[in-house]
Order: sequence, then C-alpha cells, then structure tokens
Amino acid sequence: MKKKKIDAIILIPGFAAVMLAFISYFCCENPFISLAVLLIYALIGYVLLLPMITAYQSKSRRRNEAYRFINAYLISLSATQSLERAFGAGCEGIEGEFAERVNDIGNLEAKQRTEYLASYFENPLYQMFLSILSLYEDQGGDVLALSGSLLEELTRVEQNARGMEKEGRKNLLQYLVLWGMAIAVVAFLRIGLGTFYALAKNEWVYILAIATFFLFLLGSVCFYVIAYTGEKPQMNRLFAFMRKEQNDERD
Repeated sequence: MKKKKIDAIILIPGFAAVMLAFISYFCCENPFISLAVLLIYALIGYVLLLPMITAYQSKSRRRNEAYRFINAYLISLSATQSLERAFGAGCEGIEGEFAERVNDIGNLEAKQRTEYLASYFENPLYQMFLSILSLYEDQGGDVLALSGSLLEELTRVEQNARGMEKEGRKNLLQYLVLWGMAIAVVAFLRIGLGTFYALAKNEWVYILAIATFFLFLLGSVCFYVIAYTGEKPQMNRLFAFMRKEQNDERD
C-alpha cells in the first residue's frame, strides 16, 4: 500500500484558528471569546476557504499541465508523425493526479487516451487541440502550421496567468503584513493599557471591541480569498476534498 503525504495546506486553517484564539485570549482573557474565535475560524477555514483554495490550485495546475502537454505533443507529432510517441512526449515528467489518470488509461490507444484527457483538463483550448488533431488525421499537412494559432493562444493564456499569479503573491504578502501589524497592535494594546487593563477586561465595551476586530478580520479574509481565487463558496467542495484525502490514504 502506497502511503501519501498529507498536503501541508490542510493544517493552515487549524493552525491559524489556534493562533488567533490564543491572541484573543491574551487581549481580553475571556475564554468564551477565545473559544468562539477558535471554532468559527476553524469552521469557516475548513468549510469555505480551504475548498476554494484547493479548487484554485487544481485549476492552475491543470492549466499549466495542459499547456506543457499540448506543446510537447505537437512538437513530437511534427517530428515523428506518431500519435503514440507524441502522447509519450506530452506525458514525460508528469506526476501526481495527472500521472495517475494516464496510468489508469494505459490500455487504450494513443488517440483514445488523448481524447480521454479532455475530461481531466476541462480546458476549452484542449477541445480546440483535439479538433486540430482530427483535421490533421483527415487532411495531413504540417501539424505545427495547423496549430499555430492555438499555440499562440496557449502561450498568451499561460503568460497572463503566470503574471496574475505573481502579482497575486505580491498582494498576498502585503495583505498578510498589514493584518499582521494590525494584530500586533491589538495584542500590544493590553500592555499599553498597563494598570487600566485589569478594569478594562471586565467591561463589555472592551470585550465587544476585541470580538468585533476578530469578526472584521474573518470577513476580510473571506473576501480576499474569494477575490484572489475567483471561486464561489460551495459546501460540496469540502466533502469532495475530504473524500479525495481519504482515497489517497487508502491507495
């Protein structure tokens, strides 16, 4: 039985919930507020945010895999005129879920395997790629000439996506730094209050202010993840993600 490593990303919501619960307790020493922060952040993190992030990562990975597969496939097909060799060239160096899919269809012919991967990539440009292959089989000619527009569009889409991902990582770093500073200010507020803290921690206005801060932080994180990934919150993604993790552990 092959044992697979658990993706580290699954630990992030739990770690963040525990850390923020500890900070909230440090700020107001109210166990009910801290417990609420722990439960709400963990629940939202695992039910809404984690499935959106994993869906975004999957789409990004498959887009890049489709780009590399189609490029290698067409170049090899132009040189060898062999669908089998072209498919092998496209699959060279693949890993993870892509490799598992290819292994599952190893008994099919090269053309059937190529067509089957359309359900994996779920990319409209891949459908165009299949249309070009059909045209090449029917009419022959220079496959690179036939696919020139497709290769240009693939390159444009990939370059734009990489540029957006690079800009997104830069914005994410700035976002984390700003909220890190805000959390640090709230945490050090307790120290700054000095002797007044003993009185303030029992006042409902102070406790409400701390609770409001953490709720505002949660809303900001949810909004940022939705904007960053472009995904919509869907409950069924959590169950699909959990089933995938369970299946990976069994394999």
